Amino acid sequence: MQLIGFNYTKIEGIRNKDIDKIPSINTDVQFIKIEKENVGITMEQETMKVSFSYIITYAETIEEAQKKENLQGSITFNGNMILAMTKDEAAKIMKDWKKEQINVEVKAALINILIRKCTAKAIQLEEDLHLPFHVPLPLVQPQSQKKEVDI
Repeated sequence: MQLIGFNYTKIEGIRNKDIDKIPSINTDVQFIKIEKENVGITMEQETMKVSFSYIITYAETIEEAQKKENLQGSITFNGNMILAMTKDEAAKIMKDWKKEQINVEVKAALINILIRKCTAKAIQLEEDLHLPFHVPLPLVQPQSQKKEVDI
């Protein structure tokens, strides 16, 4: 499976109130629709369009974040990704999707694509809206100086 196209249909960032303490941050990924997409790249491969929703919520408790109640803020990405794959892979994905399911390996690959595509934009929105980052950022720390002891 190869990503050949990606676009956003909605990007939204909201901060509802001042954040006094570190909130509970919840990330929710939903795959709304999977369908065949005819882009005519090759005859040997199928192309699929996957519509998604990627939502980060900030609330005082995890329960509120999960229910999307009393939110301190939220960041939402909706969009589509176009994937090229073998005909067998496409048939298996469509068979699972008819039961509104996605194979675990396919789901992991799709979520990894979303993380790569959405995280940088989410961090910029979090910075602009003064929301805590939803992922830990790497920090550089100086090496401590080694103390030698003479005996």
